[in-house]
Amino acid sequence: GGLSARHPGDGVVEHALEEADRQLQQLEAEREILRRTPTRAVADPPFDIPTWWRWAPLGDLVAILDFRPQPIKQEARLARIAGRVPDELFPYYGATQQAGVIDDYLFDEELLLLGENGAPFLTPGKHVAYLAHGKYWVNNHAHVLRGLAVSNRFLRIALNRVDYANFVTGTTRLKLTQGRMIN
Repeated sequence: GGLSARHPGDGVVEHALEEADRQLQQLEAEREILRRTPTRAVADPPFDIPTWWRWAPLGDLVAILDFRPQPIKQEARLARIAGRVPDELFPYYGATQQAGVIDDYLFDEELLLLGENGAPFLTPGKHVAYLAHGKYWVNNHAHVLRGLAVSNRFLRIALNRVDYANFVTGTTRLKLTQGRMIN
């Protein structure tokens, strides 16, 4: 169907956002995510959307799992995987893609990885968000997101179409901070 056509049985956006907020509160209570940073309402939407849609900051739509990724220097990873067979290894992801393999994993679910630094934020056509599946490790160059009010797949498409010029900082190595990302 069309992106803007409303169909009988479609859920109400407010219900999806309320459910996402409930899930975020539960994840925070279970310490699966750190304390949430309050988000700001979208004050100046960049374009009009159908009346049954709502603008919402990213931080209201996703669980941010950034506290779990851990960097491991290449030399240490090579030492850890020495003598291991491929079946004993797991993908090791960085800002924009798999950066190698490792002998352990941090995640075992489909999550969205969004470059934090070193991603091609200002290069048209280059992706900065991608999905990771199965068991894998993520280093500290990517934000780790779990879609709550929207699917990870939808987020991947949407976040790869964002103009990041007003969100990233830095001159030689651009960085998308968590604070700028959630709002």
